[in-house]
Amino acid sequence: MTARPLAPPIGGLPPDLAMVEAAWLALWRTFWLDLPLAWASEMDRFLFRWMPAVDDGPAGGRSDAPD
Repeated sequence: MTARPLAPPIGGLPPDLAMVEAAWLALWRTFWLDLPLAWASEMDRFLFRWMPAVDDGPAGGRSDAPD
């Protein structure tokens, strides 16, 4: 037996439900998108602060560049 989707209420959705859904979507976005991106950016800055710079020399790492 297949499940049928629930029909929306006859009077429509309550007016405050849209605000609740928007708040949940903002919270979901904050925890699953914004915070991981901010954390990755901070880790990137932290790692590059402690790693020594790589010197490629005057050729910039290219083997076919003239000396």
